[in-house]
Amino acid sequence: MLNSRNIGLAVLFLATVGAINAGMAAWYRHATEKTRWTTATEHEFHTVEGSTQTFILGDSHAKCGVDPRLMDKSFNLATLGASYLHTYSRLKALLDDKTVSLRRVLLPMDTHSLAWQQSRMEDVAYWAHYVDYGTLTLKTGNLGYFGRRFLLGDGFPYLGQGDVMLAWLVGRGKTTTPYPMIKGYIELPGDWAHVTVSERVRQARNEAAFLHDNYHCLNPFMIACFNKAVALCEAKHIQIVLVRYPVTKQMLTCIEQNVPLDKLQDFYDTVAADHPDIIRLNFIDLLADDPACFADADHLNPRGAKRFTRQLKTKLAAQ
Repeated sequence: MLNSRNIGLAVLFLATVGAINAGMAAWYRHATEKTRWTTATEHEFHTVEGSTQTFILGDSHAKCGVDPRLMDKSFNLATLGASYLHTYSRLKALLDDKTVSLRRVLLPMDTHSLAWQQSRMEDVAYWAHYVDYGTLTLKTGNLGYFGRRFLLGDGFPYLGQGDVMLAWLVGRGKTTTPYPMIKGYIELPGDWAHVTVSERVRQARNEAAFLHDNYHCLNPFMIACFNKAVALCEAKHIQIVLVRYPVTKQMLTCIEQNVPLDKLQDFYDTVAADHPDIIRLNFIDLLADDPACFADADHLNPRGAKRFTRQLKTKLAAQ
């Protein structure tokens, strides 16, 4: 039978557990500032000096492809593995930030950008700040998948993340991300020119399968997120630049063989007709014949990123 003493002990126990959980969650979020690309990017974004007027959003193609050091007042806020759900959610928060003076945003237009790759919804402790996992759980009906992310992101982000905390402890609080990052841009090492042609073909097929197989390239949910992102920018008179990033010759062949490019082209043509102020820049074959510009089948290395960013800057200046 409950009495006042038992109730008091229960309240004390719950308060203690809550305090421990809050402390663990805070420590985890602090640790990820030095160990995870998402939070490391966010930390750098809030500490970078000078005003930023151009933001690069998207996935790893943008993250490893656009070097902000070569573009005035820019920052690379792209995220590895991001979909348009991520991009829209982060953009919304960016536009709500009164300290940000945003005038131009680069959004992805790659052949997989509008696909719904549910399995890539990772790093929930970070995305819980931007993605409404509760609504997503109800909307998709996937109670197990997104419900678990809702609980982890908002309640217990440190569960199953011992490697992150261990990396922070081993590194004594120093940055332990594997590659250099400057203004959000990752310098991805590697030189595909040293890879045999047969191996390039194999790697390109594997990457193309990962990006495109089993996913509809024009998913209604992702299209809705894309349209919301466009509406947000237009409401605040932000210039939108849709960018298709360079890929290798082998990757380009895989895309041409397996992706309904005509349907994608029709979609973006309709977007251009409905939104004439949107700029579309297609660089997919810009460096296709120069494997030395790539770290792998479809990610630029620093050499390629510099060449691409300079071309991008030139095209933007001509608009």
